[in-house]
Amino acid sequence: MPPIEDSDDVLHRAQVFSLGGYPSQRVLIMILKCCFHAPLCPQHVSQIRWHSNPINSDLVPGGKACGLHTSVINGLAAFMSVANSSDAKRHLASPIAASDVIKLLSLEKHPEGGYYVQTHKQKEQNPSPFADGQMRPLATTIYYFLTVDNGIGLFHMNKSATMHVHHQGRAEYTLIYPEKPPRVEKLILGPNIEVGEKLQLLVGTNVWKKSKLLDEDLELSKNDPSMREQVGCLISEVVFPGFSWEDHKYLDKKELQLLWGGEEGWQEWLPFVKE
Repeated sequence: MPPIEDSDDVLHRAQVFSLGGYPSQRVLIMILKCCFHAPLCPQHVSQIRWHSNPINSDLVPGGKACGLHTSVINGLAAFMSVANSSDAKRHLASPIAASDVIKLLSLEKHPEGGYYVQTHKQKEQNPSPFADGQMRPLATTIYYFLTVDNGIGLFHMNKSATMHVHHQGRAEYTLIYPEKPPRVEKLILGPNIEVGEKLQLLVGTNVWKKSKLLDEDLELSKNDPSMREQVGCLISEVVFPGFSWEDHKYLDKKELQLLWGGEEGWQEWLPFVKE
C-alpha cells in the first residue's frame, strides 16, 4: 500500500473500504497499520475515538512509536468527532416520531417510567416455578418505549424471566444481581451491533433492572431540536411465565442499602429507586 500523504488520503482510503460510508475504527486502523507497517503508538491511539470509547487495545499490539505525523492524527480526530455525531443520528433516527409511536401503538405511561401497552397474553396457564406454583399465563408481551420526556425505567424485579427485543433507538440497561457483593452489569440495547450494542437481552428471574436513555443521546436531542422526536428506545418485552403484578416489586432505598450490606457504592443508584 502506498505511503499516506495526509489525513484526507487516509479518509479517502477508509471510505473506499467502507463502500462510501463512514469508516469504522477497525477500517481506519487497518489502513494506518498497513501504510506504516507498524502499530499506532499510545498517544495517537488516545486521540482517535469511536463512539466515545478508546480504540480497542487489540488493534494496537505492541504500542511502539509509529511515526504518524501529528497533522494526520489531528485530522482524523476532528473527522471522528463529526462522524460520531452523524453516526449517532444514523443509529438513533427513528422511522416514526416519538409522539406518533405513542399514538399509533396506543401506549400509556408505565408506573416504572416510560410508556407501554400489553399486546399479547396467552390463554393457556401453567403453575409458575418462580411463584410458588401459582397459575400464570404461558407468556405475555408488551411494547415498552422510553422517550426524551420519559426516559428512565426505575429499578424493579420480576419473578419471571423477560426477553427484551429491540425495535428502534437505544437505551442503557443496568442489572444488579443480588449476590454478595452485588454484581452490576451494564449494556446497551440498540442497533449498533458493531460496537457491542445488543438486539436482544434476557433478564432472568429475581434480577434488579433499570433502563434509561443514554446521556449522549439526550445531549444530542438538547443541542439539535430536530432530534428530540427521534431520540428514544422502543422494544418488546416477552415475560415467561406471563407477567403478574404479584410477581413484581420495586427497589427502594432500604433494600438498596441492604444489597450493599453497609458498604459504599449503593448511593450511585439511589436516583433510580422508587421513593
